[in-house]
Amino acid sequence: MIDILLSTFNGELYLGELIESLLTQTQKDWRLLVRDDGSSDSTLKIINDYTIRFPAKIIVLEGNGERLGACHSFAALLSHSSADYSMFCDQDDVWFPEKVEKSLRKMQDMESEQKDQAILVHTDMTVVDQKLAKISDSFWKYQHLDPGLVRLNRLLTFNNVTGATILMNRRLRDIANPVPNSAIMHDWWLALVASAFGKIGACSVPTVLYRQHGANELGADRYSPKYFAARIQNLDRSRDLLKKVVEQTAEFMAIYKDKLSDEQLGLLDSFSNILKKGRLERLYILIKFKIFGSGSLRNLGMTILILLMKRIRAWEQA
Repeated sequence: MIDILLSTFNGELYLGELIESLLTQTQKDWRLLVRDDGSSDSTLKIINDYTIRFPAKIIVLEGNGERLGACHSFAALLSHSSADYSMFCDQDDVWFPEKVEKSLRKMQDMESEQKDQAILVHTDMTVVDQKLAKISDSFWKYQHLDPGLVRLNRLLTFNNVTGATILMNRRLRDIANPVPNSAIMHDWWLALVASAFGKIGACSVPTVLYRQHGANELGADRYSPKYFAARIQNLDRSRDLLKKVVEQTAEFMAIYKDKLSDEQLGLLDSFSNILKKGRLERLYILIKFKIFGSGSLRNLGMTILILLMKRIRAWEQA
């Protein structure tokens, strides 16, 4: 059995298309767990209509109208999942009919070689506009992502695993739960856990139509100099994100310190304290531990930002 986890928020425009694409999956052994994150449109009515039609397939979790945000709404769903495998899906995407089947096949191939391992499988996506017209055949190419970068040092500053493509096994779910408040996004947290304690497998075949419509929680901007110029113009946002990345690293180390190797602890301790260091020492940490993600422009921007950030003094942490 597979739990498909869906968090909704004012998704009336595209939600029906998503659910219909789930119902056409070639792999039928799944159920849909839904949590609404405080919608004010007709999202709940759409969900209830499908629940009446497919009561054995769709289970609605009571959210009490509480707004948690995408990360923690998905985390709440994850804590209720009890199947052998769990997947996430986004309310505005469309799944290819063989998405579940192909992801599960990849998972089972990895499990046959790595018994009792925590395993995360993710796939590429086709980027489309709001009317499903194709923008790019490959999200990985569009965003200049290298899914082969799966070591912990490569995932600290940038996540290359997209939540709507994830399939995880029970072992990974058990280790990752509960997702802490300091997690930037649920998929990033799961990628860190899988990297540290298990395996990450990538399937290069797109399995999702990743819809871009201007109101996405996290959109897909083309990897280009223009993309980075926009980041430079919004330095405050970039600084805030870097601080959250460092805080996420510190929390990860605190939660799993008894399970981490000495090498992993050295990496996490150095990076979680990097903003307390001088510029030369920051550069030394980045080079020593090879703390770089996908794309030369992205790495250059992150390195410059880390070097130029104001040093955090001891009294500023209180």
